[in-house]
Amino acid sequence: MASPVVSRHVVAVPFPGRGHINPMLAVCRHLAAADAALAVTVVVTEEWHALLQSAGVPAALPDRVGFATIPNVIPSEHDRGADHIGFIVAVHTRMAAAVERLLDRLLLEWKRRPDAALYHFNLWPPVDGSESEQELSCRSLEQYVPGLSSVRLSDIKTFRASWERPMKIAEEALVNILYPLHLLPRARTGNHQQNSRNGSMPHITIYPIGPSIPHLPRNGDDPGKIGNDDHRSWLDARQENSVLYVSFGSYVTMSHSQLEEIAMALRDSGVQLFWVGRDKADSLQQQVGGDNGLVVPWSEGLFHPSIGGFLSLCGWNSVLEAVSAGVPLLAFPIGWDQLADGHIVADEWKIGINLRGQRGEDGIVSRAAIRAAVIKLMDLDDSESQEMRRRAAKLHAASRGAIQEGGSSHRSLNSLVNDLAQG
Repeated sequence: MASPVVSRHVVAVPFPGRGHINPMLAVCRHLAAADAALAVTVVVTEEWHALLQSAGVPAALPDRVGFATIPNVIPSEHDRGADHIGFIVAVHTRMAAAVERLLDRLLLEWKRRPDAALYHFNLWPPVDGSESEQELSCRSLEQYVPGLSSVRLSDIKTFRASWERPMKIAEEALVNILYPLHLLPRARTGNHQQNSRNGSMPHITIYPIGPSIPHLPRNGDDPGKIGNDDHRSWLDARQENSVLYVSFGSYVTMSHSQLEEIAMALRDSGVQLFWVGRDKADSLQQQVGGDNGLVVPWSEGLFHPSIGGFLSLCGWNSVLEAVSAGVPLLAFPIGWDQLADGHIVADEWKIGINLRGQRGEDGIVSRAAIRAAVIKLMDLDDSESQEMRRRAAKLHAASRGAIQEGGSSHRSLNSLVNDLAQG
């Protein structure tokens, strides 16, 4: 049978970080699967293309999802954790020209998609040094941004103090995205979610598609992709919900003293753990001991039935993965969106414990506090832990239902494909 003729071409330009590229690739897979006449080109740096090739990602994608590269005009992925703000500034100032040259070469019109998560930044109140952190911790963001009742102004103060430039960049990017989109025929209003910025921003159709989880298992019996056979065998030998999964994202911006407190707390808890330690795997394994669990450089075992909890910085991707897996969280937020996410997990959804409030005067969460929280979360007989698991299971069912045929995310994806076809 002849392959269908490609009549629509979408360009996807993810932010050059693992937590952005992986979800974007998941969305591109969904788009290609939903429309046989649509092809997607994903724009990445040459370095990122080599990283993806070494992981076998291009070969696992549909034929109609491909890559185009730009030169390495930004700092290396291996170094961005040392100066993440500088990395964001470099992306903002250096990538646009390279991407535009690429698009000119491909003879494609630029396509931009909005990021609703950054939409309300202009509504966030200015927080100066006139109020103490204790005073700000008693005030909610709800009065400025509806729906964020659990987020404290003290979190915003911490965020603004160290991330003021990236926040301004994010808001500028959002405005640059939404206004050109308003001029495109397909960026029209409809029955989907729409937002306006205090009446000044044009109404733009936003298609909520997700959760966009790479390697998301499609049925309850399949734990999905796990690092290697040794990792899978180790997890297979553990009882259901008995293992704490530990991962701090694509890179760890955590002090040595805090990481040591975490390792000692996990060792002393007696809880079995599966820790994705990246380049620190060997040293962390020595700290926690061989009897307590397994520390590996990289794996994706969160969906395995032996996993009963997730210790995470609580970036949004990690939160979505936990929800999709139906696993309660032990939140250890440090900055950026993690601060709000930790409140949402613990105070709004009530599917976890937020350790940020346990910091001492030195800003460190003690091993005693971490140990107590780990034991509580992983105690299947504890009534609060049972309630968290019940709520996590409920969100798990809702997230899975959304991506199934007829679900809200599935319908939204079809609407996007239909609008692209009509545009």
